[in-house]
Amino acid sequence: MLDQDTPDICTAQQIALIAKALAHPARVRIIEFLRSRPGCIGGDIVEDIGLAQSTVSEHLRILKAWCLASGAYKPIATKQGQHRDWQLS
Repeated sequence: MLDQDTPDICTAQQIALIAKALAHPARVRIIEFLRSRPGCIGGDIVEDIGLAQSTVSEHLRILKAWCLASGAYKPIATKQGQHRDWQLS
């Protein structure tokens, strides 16, 4: 039987899923980067962290799936076209 100090099962499952999303050191580094520079493009993350673009994209996809990061397409004045503007959720 659960008492008031014990999180309910749903909350415990949510905590476990978030912990799983943060289990990779690269994802923790991406979160730290996004905390220091909100509203950046993926290329900024690639340059700072030093991982391949495809690797960073996969980690961002996972963080986005768990609602830890969000990315919206916005025009960037210094580049042609639109780029995804990443930030913490």
